[in-house]
Amino acid sequence: MTLYTNYGARKVAIFGLAQLGCAPSVVASNGGGGANGSACVDYINDAVQIFNSRLKMLVDELNGNLTDAKFVYVNVYNMVSEATSYPSFRVVDAPCCPVGRNYTLILCNINQTPCPNRDEYFYWDAFHFSEATNLVIARRSYNAQSPTDTYPFDICRLVET
Repeated sequence: MTLYTNYGARKVAIFGLAQLGCAPSVVASNGGGGANGSACVDYINDAVQIFNSRLKMLVDELNGNLTDAKFVYVNVYNMVSEATSYPSFRVVDAPCCPVGRNYTLILCNINQTPCPNRDEYFYWDAFHFSEATNLVIARRSYNAQSPTDTYPFDICRLVET
């Protein structure tokens, strides 16, 4: 609320969490994917979905209580879930840059060369998205491609209001 009261922010986009349970470091540190055969750690993604649903409710509450401001929720979880099936991403379960053995280290190793085809990798290191993935999120946040991308509307409309 400091942004609202102290700095006058009146148009705010609140980004939800992505599927943290699918990051290579999280999968590796939890002994592999979920019990139901998924490639992700399900209990972590379940917790993320609970957090995101409450965040979306918070957007409704803020829009109802602060009528001179507009808030939107950006559903990164669904965007990322859909983006893993984009044909441009050839590698969705491994990082572009070399990290520790079995992806247990998160950041890139020092003095190691990252992959030459960076646009084909979903993850930059064992936890963070690549630039290509972040561009998908940014574009879909600004101009929603799906009704579930943003709520109650996208950032383009937020700017116009």
